[in-house]
Amino acid sequence: MQNRVISKLEKPAPSHPLIRDPGLRAWYLAKFELLEAAPSSQTDFWLRYRDEDDVRRWAQFVKAALPDILGKLAPDLTLNAE
Repeated sequence: MQNRVISKLEKPAPSHPLIRDPGLRAWYLAKFELLEAAPSSQTDFWLRYRDEDDVRRWAQFVKAALPDILGKLAPDLTLNAE
């Protein structure tokens, strides 16, 4: 899903402040390159979006994944609706 969004993004203009900063240029431009592998659990992971459809897809993904993630991070946490 991440690469689908990345492929729709336009690279920033040369006048963009983060592009003009030599210390940030490579890091920021890398955010517009397709991922070759799934990011590790230690990687800064951006939920990138280009349009409303992307936001909806990410919301659906997070909604579906959240119970499992919370169960792993806080196994004593119960999500029972009462």
